[in-house]
Amino acid sequence: MFRFLAQRRQQGYKTPIWLLFGERYAEQDNYYGAELQAFVAEGLLTHLDFAWSRSNGRYVQQCLEAEGDRLQHYLRDGAHLYVCGAIEGIGAGVQQVLQQLLGEAQLQTLQQQGRYHRDLY
Repeated sequence: MFRFLAQRRQQGYKTPIWLLFGERYAEQDNYYGAELQAFVAEGLLTHLDFAWSRSNGRYVQQCLEAEGDRLQHYLRDGAHLYVCGAIEGIGAGVQQVLQQLLGEAQLQTLQQQGRYHRDLY
């Protein structure tokens, strides 16, 4: 993640970046909180959402669902989607919400365009 952001900074990209970071506990799993907030302050990240499933019961897919208009706006502007995490947890949940918000046809189009990336384990 940091290598990707550093590369974008170095190359001078100005397109918006919305990062949704999900983990279990805010108190112990906020590994990159300060760095991510610094990226927001710098303007490298346009929008940042944290989802702490055990601390506040919020999941990444819930953030996406609540921000469906933002998602559509970013995609219209050429955004790429990157999903990384457990296939049974975040992978399945995010996939379901994306299918609801975008439809299967748009998801397939994003994949064909190389704009939907999944690293699930």
